[in-house]
Amino acid sequence: MASNVTFTDKELKELTEKFTEFDTNKDGRIDVNELDKLVKSLGQSATKEELDFVLKAHDTNSDNGLDLNEFLSLMSSLRKA
Repeated sequence: MASNVTFTDKELKELTEKFTEFDTNKDGRIDVNELDKLVKSLGQSATKEELDFVLKAHDTNSDNGLDLNEFLSLMSSLRKA
């Protein structure tokens, strides 16, 4: 959960803006297709299987997408890596 995630106010604002930008259908979550676009925007690539794995690992409510807290948890994990 994102409750253990520590971001500065600036980082939190930037990550929230990035989440909103890539939540293209504005349903409050980032699905696998939106996650793919986000990864590509960072100059990276991932297979559908890799994206599905990442999504499932952070989708704590099992709704097949990342809400803002789940997205922040993912970003925290990437920062620690």
